[in-house]
Amino acid sequence: MTMLGNVLAIRHPTECLGAEDACEIARRAWRDDQHTMILVVLARATDATTAGLARLVLLRGRLLKAGRDLYIRGLTGRADAMYRISRLQRVLPRRRAAVA
Repeated sequence: MTMLGNVLAIRHPTECLGAEDACEIARRAWRDDQHTMILVVLARATDATTAGLARLVLLRGRLLKAGRDLYIRGLTGRADAMYRISRLQRVLPRRRAAVA
């Protein structure tokens, strides 16, 4: 986890984003209520399950209702393909800005 101003960057450490992984990301995001933006860095995740991506969509909805937001960064491989095929751009936006 990295904190930059009002941004909390959560780096996913494995090659696959699954439902349990996304639930852990959600727990981290909710534990920290001081940051208005959550950036989930998925640079190592070359694969993702539908349930994992869906959990991030649900998390973003809850965060938006609380006046916060969530963006993702670093999708590659099959994870990126699933993101594009599922047309998640509007409900789970990407952030291309660099995070230290």
